[in-house]
Amino acid sequence: MNVRTIENPPSSKLVEDYTQEKDHTHCYFDYQYKDQESYQQRLNDIQHRDYQREELSLILTEFNQKYTDDRAVFHNIEKLRHSETVVVVGGQQPGLLTGPALTIHKCLSIIKLAKQQEIELGIPVIPLFWIAGEDHDFDEINHLFSVKDQKIKKYIYRNQSGNKTSVSKLPLDQEALSSWIEDVFESFGETEYTKSLLEIVQSYRERSTSVVDFFAFLIHHLFSSYGLILMNSADPKVRQIEKSYFRSIFQKRSEINKGVLSQLRHLKEAGYQINLDQAEGNINLFYEWDRKRELLSESEGILHDKHYSFNLEPKHFEEMIEEHPERISNNVVTRPLMQELLLPTLAFVAGPGEIAYWSSLRPAFHALDLTMPPIVPRVHITLLPRDIKKWIETKQLSLEDICSGKMSDLSNEWLKSQHSWDVDQIINQFRHTLIEAHKPVSELALEISQGLKSFSEKNLAYFNYHIDRMKIEMNKKIETAYRVELNRFKEIELALYPNSAPQERTYSIFYYLNQYGLDLIKILMEHDYSNNGKQHVVEL
Repeated sequence: MNVRTIENPPSSKLVEDYTQEKDHTHCYFDYQYKDQESYQQRLNDIQHRDYQREELSLILTEFNQKYTDDRAVFHNIEKLRHSETVVVVGGQQPGLLTGPALTIHKCLSIIKLAKQQEIELGIPVIPLFWIAGEDHDFDEINHLFSVKDQKIKKYIYRNQSGNKTSVSKLPLDQEALSSWIEDVFESFGETEYTKSLLEIVQSYRERSTSVVDFFAFLIHHLFSSYGLILMNSADPKVRQIEKSYFRSIFQKRSEINKGVLSQLRHLKEAGYQINLDQAEGNINLFYEWDRKRELLSESEGILHDKHYSFNLEPKHFEEMIEEHPERISNNVVTRPLMQELLLPTLAFVAGPGEIAYWSSLRPAFHALDLTMPPIVPRVHITLLPRDIKKWIETKQLSLEDICSGKMSDLSNEWLKSQHSWDVDQIINQFRHTLIEAHKPVSELALEISQGLKSFSEKNLAYFNYHIDRMKIEMNKKIETAYRVELNRFKEIELALYPNSAPQERTYSIFYYLNQYGLDLIKILMEHDYSNNGKQHVVEL
């Protein structure tokens, strides 16, 4: 099974420049992630800091033992108690069936980077996955894509509990979720692995009371043997040890807000457009009120949500942090700060979107006298089945072109090469001739009456419409003659670049586990990958 790299279509100019180590991007980060000396420097920078290791280890043990009994996980948690141990961390929302495959690639990236740095630095480096259980946008995680009738179909699990509530607190509708799982697996198609895989998934569904539970069971089933630790950021016990950190963040709220806004301006001036919603007065913390998770802002010394549904004085909010920390949570700006305060983080594994918005957070870290950890791009993987690889080679197509959204052009070029009818040229010539022939008629109509202008234009449009219809019908007949091969082009596009995006952003890993079995994870883990932003094509 071979692995090769191809260029990945850049998600943004900033990410492209960062992975290519352009010098002008260094000012947005504290370390250069490709330089091994950065990790030694990072180690030196965090060694003098104190962490609540004992308390956190107890919480992690209690959380993880609900989902696995693998000794590798608890051996790593035990390591965390020791002052020399550091962590490689990355995170994601808890998607159904683990969400798109990129989540699995992120887990793989975290594990591999931790192992690599443990060898390089000669100290314990453990992998940890941060489950963003406090997120409340259920619509982001309640679905999965599959292929039906040569089209991408979105399978949505409906939850009647409403939005604006943390996904950790949303109860599962067991009957609806079971039916959703059956529908999804039916779309995958029956294979020798389907029955056993479906039984595993359904058994974990039965034991879950929330999306976080379901996600954690599945991730541990796939990765617990590699010692991957899971942490739910919405765990009330985690909130308890975060109280002092929430206070620090809140007390520096103005410096954090102003620093991020300033950095965003600098990025924009440098030609980078960062997708981070930040306005003057943002507190960058959520407050749970009336069973809804509301983002706080500050105006004239009063805290409020965007609808001004409630008002809080700062001193009362600080009291709330102390008395009910479970009602406070981080947003996209302060989550990295909380991670930094909570964990001895050697490096953070990030997707392209995360790299982009982390570039604006350096001043936020510095406001708390912290340094941003090395930001390491996660591994990007495209799975290439053997039959598709053979077909691409037979057609002498470029995999890079296919995986960068050029399949439609390739299909059209191939079709034109199969026949000698130049429909476009003949139609264009005819259209030009018709327009020229129509000019005297149009001019005469206008001489007779300006009131005929609209009728003349409609007359010409009528002819153009029927020319277009003729072109469409001729192309349809040609395409019908080559329908089998054209469908194959479409199938390849759906397999490798669905929804005009990399494969890993659309399909769940369970689609591939259904095709190749659970050993696929082991196979993927056996390969070496580079954190260079390129796409790793794994030939199956």
